[in-house]
Amino acid sequence: MATDTCLQVVDDVVQRLELGTKKPLWRSRLDFEKKDSLGAVLSPPAVSSDRLYVTSAFGDLAVFDRETGEDLWALNVGEPILSQPAVAEGKVVVGTAHGTIYGFEADDGCPERDNDRDGVPDDQDKCPQQKETINGVMDEDGCPD
Repeated sequence: MATDTCLQVVDDVVQRLELGTKKPLWRSRLDFEKKDSLGAVLSPPAVSSDRLYVTSAFGDLAVFDRETGEDLWALNVGEPILSQPAVAEGKVVVGTAHGTIYGFEADDGCPERDNDRDGVPDDQDKCPQQKETINGVMDEDGCPD
């Protein structure tokens, strides 16, 4: 991506602009189910080398190609997302206003199977948001001892 451009998210519009002319190189609209999208995007997007991750107060996570603006994937977690998404090691993580943390594969939006990364899959983990203490005492329940 050229360094003489910037990415911008305002309300339901996501765009890439030339810095000198402010001419849009691409523009996309977020598809919110609610009619009033004003203020729906309350946090800055997360940016990786080739993608832009945008969240909304309606619970949306949308991912765009930085170069072309192509809508790569989107989902809704069912709770307001009020914070910036975090992207690292092939994962994207969002926190909701209700205190829930969701993790997804950054490439395709598939759910992260082990959110606390303790080796116990979330569907078997009694404490999926807290890392298991591996010490030989009830290590299979997924909860710290």
